[in-house]
Amino acid sequence: MYLRWVLSSVLALLLGTLVRGQTALPAQRPTQPPTVQPGQVAQPTGQPGQPAQPATQPVVGQTGPFPQPLYRMDNVSRSLNLTNLQTERLNRMTQQLQDHYRTELSSLGNLTPQERAARTQLMLQQYNNGWMTGARNVFNEQQQSRYRQLELQSGGFTAFTDAQVQRQLSLTNSQLQQLSAANQWNQQQLQNINRQAASDPNKGLVLYRDYQAQRQTRLNGVLTAQQQQLWQGMVGDPHNFPPSFLPAQR
Repeated sequence: MYLRWVLSSVLALLLGTLVRGQTALPAQRPTQPPTVQPGQVAQPTGQPGQPAQPATQPVVGQTGPFPQPLYRMDNVSRSLNLTNLQTERLNRMTQQLQDHYRTELSSLGNLTPQERAARTQLMLQQYNNGWMTGARNVFNEQQQSRYRQLELQSGGFTAFTDAQVQRQLSLTNSQLQQLSAANQWNQQQLQNINRQAASDPNKGLVLYRDYQAQRQTRLNGVLTAQQQQLWQGMVGDPHNFPPSFLPAQR
């Protein structure tokens, strides 16, 4: 699993910043931007190339350096129609992979912060790839396809760090730079929202709605109309991920 929601949050954790609750960015369609409540996602409508409303990213629970896998979040397991046996197999596989890579990650302490970040990203990409390879032996074809879509949705701007996504969308160097800056902005906004929501959930909801509008504007300014259509096909139907400060729905 590439877990765009993994790479950014883990690197930030190791460098002293815990990033939680990013947002997904399904591609763009509706003729008028509907009001999207936290925990809900507007269905794209209208003509291709016009902006769609983004889904919200789930809370990413940390297990050491590893975020909680998507299949354990919210109602993802139910939406994938996972059986108890499938869940047990995924749990065993996840634990084995995390044990292996946790040992390797613990050996990076003597590196410089820059070297540690680069090595961590490489190892987590290997972990993600290993996870998806193992999951193919557990998921059926439909589950595998949908899980990939949910993974992209949950990644927010970090989804665009995936080399496969970059190739499929034919992102330019300029666009990659803009998306990288947008990702940093995204993390800062969500950190602030989560801090505010910890003491005042209602204020957090207000800030979250404002953030959603600003976030969509940033994405609209980066992707072309053709790229928006491609992205919509890659992420599929939006999943109702709640923001990080709302209770998980199972």
